[in-house]
Amino acid sequence: FSPRLDDIWSVHSCRHGRVLFTSSARTGRGCRQVLVWDPVTGDRRCIGSPTQLGGHDWSESRVQADVLCAAGDKGHVHGACHSSPFKVVLACVSKGVARACVYSSEMGAWADLISTLVPFDMSPSLGSRSILLGNSLCWFIFGPQVDILELNFDRQSLAVIEVPPHAYANHQGLYLSTLGGALGFIVMSESYKAQLWERTTDFDGVAGWMPGQTIELRRLLPLKSGEWIKRVMFIAGDESDNVAFLSTSRGIFMVHLESLQFEEIFKSNPDNRLSTIYPYPFKSFFAAAAA
Repeated sequence: FSPRLDDIWSVHSCRHGRVLFTSSARTGRGCRQVLVWDPVTGDRRCIGSPTQLGGHDWSESRVQADVLCAAGDKGHVHGACHSSPFKVVLACVSKGVARACVYSSEMGAWADLISTLVPFDMSPSLGSRSILLGNSLCWFIFGPQVDILELNFDRQSLAVIEVPPHAYANHQGLYLSTLGGALGFIVMSESYKAQLWERTTDFDGVAGWMPGQTIELRRLLPLKSGEWIKRVMFIAGDESDNVAFLSTSRGIFMVHLESLQFEEIFKSNPDNRLSTIYPYPFKSFFAAAAA
């Protein structure tokens, strides 16, 4: 592996025991190369980006990138992902079109470009954090309105899921969620209340959104009078990995949103900031030894 001297490398994703980096030019835009690293085995794979595939130049796009087991959200069972094939996904949205491309380590090649129209073309961008639910990968699309982009691996298709504007009016943060095993998102308010919205389907098969539980984060923590919350960050993995990190004047807490249990993971210090928590937590697995 010989990186170009003028490349800037950024970490984009950790999933199923692997970490993904992309390189870009000095402008910080685009994707020249992809590096997939397994910290447990030390395996590193460098992959060239699908330059000009389908007439699109990925080296000039603002790209989001993800890595996952080829078996999707079931690929991490019994530690299989360290030796199993993997996929890499590049996605972007610009000029009214969302695009995605999937690399297969089994095939050693990028598949055909997948694209769909988005309902607006005024400087939209993809959110930096994705969620994997079943065999679909989802990102927020941020622009004049907020929508969700879904990449379905079974159908090899992209779809835009509308989000009701009244759900996120005056929000102080939006986060994708898999609480309860369904597609959802969390809306933060100024008072540190987290409102969950869930994707539902009625008896006629029409999909929509319904408000779910509201979590009052401050009431969950053992904060005394005069202690305050500085910042909140949510991370969604699978349905067992939805957590919130809260930076407070007392320390940094991690709240498990499914059980509403918390842990104090850092004590307070004068420079206590939530940036000490990297937004892509690494989790690995190992196979049980034979008896």
